[in-house]
Amino acid sequence: MQPNPELVRAIANSYAAHLRLCLPLRRTSLKLARAIHANIITFGFQPRAHILNRLIDVYCKSSELRYARQLFEETSEPDKIARTTMVSGYCASGDINLARRVFEETPVSTRDTIIYNAMITGFTHNHDGCSAINMFCTMKREGFKPDNFTFASVLAGLALVVEDERDCVQFHAAALKSGAGYITSVLNALVSAYSKCALSTSSSPLHSARKVFDEIPEKDERSWTTMITGYVKNGCFDSGKELLEGMDENMKLVAYNAMISGYVHRGMYQEALEMVRKMVSSGIELDEFTYPSVIRACATAGLLQLGKQVHGYALRRENFSFHLDNSLVSLYYKCGRFVEARAIFDKMAAKDLVSWNALLSGYVSSGHIGEAKLLFKEMKEKNILTWMIMISGLADNGFGEEGLRLFSCMRKEGFEPCDYAFSGAINDTVSELEPTFEESSQARRFLNQNFIWLT
Repeated sequence: MQPNPELVRAIANSYAAHLRLCLPLRRTSLKLARAIHANIITFGFQPRAHILNRLIDVYCKSSELRYARQLFEETSEPDKIARTTMVSGYCASGDINLARRVFEETPVSTRDTIIYNAMITGFTHNHDGCSAINMFCTMKREGFKPDNFTFASVLAGLALVVEDERDCVQFHAAALKSGAGYITSVLNALVSAYSKCALSTSSSPLHSARKVFDEIPEKDERSWTTMITGYVKNGCFDSGKELLEGMDENMKLVAYNAMISGYVHRGMYQEALEMVRKMVSSGIELDEFTYPSVIRACATAGLLQLGKQVHGYALRRENFSFHLDNSLVSLYYKCGRFVEARAIFDKMAAKDLVSWNALLSGYVSSGHIGEAKLLFKEMKEKNILTWMIMISGLADNGFGEEGLRLFSCMRKEGFEPCDYAFSGAINDTVSELEPTFEESSQARRFLNQNFIWLT
């Protein structure tokens, strides 16, 4: 018996209406999506593409990629929306290799600017500026026109790797030619790229960054923060503070955070803490981004008691975030307080990969390899950094043979890193062993590639 078309349409509209509620609700979105998914399976309903795409979107944005992947793979002919959603989801979780696989399996004829933007953004967010630029070039070569979002993303990738100001000038010219060179987000990315270039050459690119900044017609919070960050990273703290003083009061919070983060990055912990005191005395409340910088300063400087005070300050103001919890885990393990570090980790309402990697790094750096192995096995999701931490930890603590086996497992899992230098750890590991293992030859071949450790 043929299903009633009106009934099918009504059911589809009902599912679509409920799924539209999912993302704004956030806390209950995953539960609602699972209920709808279960209902579809139970009643054997064959949903249309837009319903499947919405379900995949909810799963990806809820970090439930295993459900998104299952639904995607069960779809006989996923459309470009589903493919783009999966690419974005994998990139957001750090699974850039799986994102690339979905992208490469997408026929060129069905690709569009949006899926290229998703890949470029994914590479940038995963600190792979070279691949972001290569993807941009592929996009142009295959006849797709970059938009404002493309230029903002690829320039952010350029800022990760650029050393020659001429590269910035070329991208700047391309953005102007396309009409994107007058958009605030693109100009902000250019300021960042020119500022990064100044680190590798002279101060001239920093002047170029300031020139672009001054020409931004409508500066937003990111404009000011990017320029201040550029000054700070180049050690021009006085120029950064001068710019901060000229900002609107309602924008200063993020700028203060940039200054504090810059001081911490350069090991100027007292200056960072002094900036915090100035911030508080000005009536500006610390936020979820301030606390991690202050905690990192305390952790690196070994100021456990001050770190505890900041922790207590955050608790009293009920200011919680992933970033704060992850920084606290680092604070306590760097100060040798592993019980406290694990307690904070276990109490976290939700853990992302940064959380797991932070604790894993703490265990291996302190020689607690047994705990590290257990935690590694406990992790449901892993990214390339997870594997790097574990392999390096095994190598550094005398478990070279086991490290090589894990290296082989990593490659079998489909991880082919292009930005992280396993070379030091793998080289040490191979040197400790007779070159009779298959893993050893794999590792040697791996070393012949030019990997860069991006910090």
